[in-house]
Amino acid sequence: MITEHALLPVSPGQEHAFELPFGEARSITASMAGFRNLSFSRSVEWPSTYLLLVDGLPRPTARLL
Repeated sequence: MITEHALLPVSPGQEHAFELPFGEARSITASMAGFRNLSFSRSVEWPSTYLLLVDGLPRPTARLL
């Protein structure tokens, strides 16, 4: 299994607007092949920064000839 991560900085004061579409983004990500789990959390120390973790099975990659 592979865990991908992303730190997502948001403009201060825009946190609520950033969080609103997350439900839709979660369903899109969950529909991807190999998807296992998704975690989205807000930093306590830096409230305008979020951590996104996505667990999944490795995806096949295309070979270059």
